[in-house]
Amino acid sequence: MQAKKRYLILFSAGASLILLFCFGGIQVPLSRRGPGRRDDQSLTGYHPGARWRRLQGYLKAFSTWEKDHDFHEHISPRQKRDSNSGLYTGRRCRMESCFDVSLCERNGFKVYVYPQQKGEKLSESYQNILSSIEGSRFYTPDPAQACLFVLSLDTLDRDQLSPQYVHNLKAKIQSLPLWNEGRNHIIFNLYSGTWPDYTEDLGFDIGFAMLAKASISTENFRPNFDVSIPLFSKDHPGQEGKGVF
Repeated sequence: MQAKKRYLILFSAGASLILLFCFGGIQVPLSRRGPGRRDDQSLTGYHPGARWRRLQGYLKAFSTWEKDHDFHEHISPRQKRDSNSGLYTGRRCRMESCFDVSLCERNGFKVYVYPQQKGEKLSESYQNILSSIEGSRFYTPDPAQACLFVLSLDTLDRDQLSPQYVHNLKAKIQSLPLWNEGRNHIIFNLYSGTWPDYTEDLGFDIGFAMLAKASISTENFRPNFDVSIPLFSKDHPGQEGKGVF
C-alpha cells in the first residue's frame, strides 16, 4: 500500500509539473549563461499567466482563420439556389413592369427569331423550337415589326459538362444589338447547373427577359411572367423521331 501511495504521489507531482510547464508556471532557461528567472521576470514583467494568454491569442487567431477558410466548401443545391436568387437583374419582373406591350399593340403579336450565327451549332430540340416558330403565323422576319424576340443561340442545355453547352454565351448575348437588357425576349431552358450542385444558374444574366424553363423553383419563378415547361430526357423521342420538341 505504501508503494502504491508513493507511485500515486510521484504521478501527481509529475502531472503538476507538466501542467505548470505548459501554462507558464515554469520556464526552462535556454542558456546557462543567460539571465536567471528572477532577472527575466524583472525585465519583462513576467507573471505566470502570460504564456497562457499568448496561447489564447494563437487559438483565437486560428479560430478566425478557420472561420474564413471553411474546410467544408461544398454547398448544398438549395443553398446554392438561394444564393442565386438575386442572380437576374429582373428577378422581380412582371408583364406590366418589364414587357413593352406597346410593341404588340402597334403591330400585333409577332415573333422574331434571330438569324443563326456562323459557327454556332444548335441542338435538335432547339432547332425544332425555332422551326416551329418560323412556321407559325406569328413569325416575322422583320425585327421592327416584332413584339417578342427569340435567340438563335442554344440556351436549352446549360450544364457545363454537356457536349451541347454553349461557351461564352454571356458575351455573345450582350453583343446583340437588339438585346436591350432582355426586354421582350424569351429564353428557353431545360437543363441548368452542373453536377453535383444542379442549380438554376444559366451562366448569364437574363436581364428583363421572360424565362421558359423546366423544373424552375418556386423561389425564382416570376408569376404571370415566366413559363414553366415539363422536363424531358435528352434521349426522349418526339413525334416521328424529331426529338423532344
